[in-house]
Amino acid sequence: MAFLAWLEASPVSTWVNQSESVFAYPAILLVHTIGLTLLVGVSFAVNLRIAGVAAQVPLAALRTLTPLMWTGLALSAASGALLLTAKATTMGVNPAFYVKMACIVAAVALIVGRREPNKAVAVLSILLWFGAITAGRFMAYLGEAAQFG
Repeated sequence: MAFLAWLEASPVSTWVNQSESVFAYPAILLVHTIGLTLLVGVSFAVNLRIAGVAAQVPLAALRTLTPLMWTGLALSAASGALLLTAKATTMGVNPAFYVKMACIVAAVALIVGRREPNKAVAVLSILLWFGAITAGRFMAYLGEAAQFG
């Protein structure tokens, strides 16, 4: 917990959390949303195709979008790290944060570890992304906002 308190007190965290600049928290949150859209959107499209939706669309055509997916992961990871610094002590005790991280790690591991298209793995990946998104939304309700409920 001492590390999280140190992280939250850092100059970067103070800027993200307390700056009135549109380039602080609002812009970082926007970048996080764009990154998630790219990452999860491309992953969903590929996984839905592997699961049998839109079978007439060549899988190779969807795989050309892979660089966008990795760009989304990079944007999400970098912006997520900055957002975490702003609320490190709150997120460090939030169970939804850990569920979100576990789902993301598992979903990315499936992407990296996939050799051949597999319907079961595609469905699991979709479920993991739904889990990550849902847990991400629950973070607000199980963390600091819960005190207002």
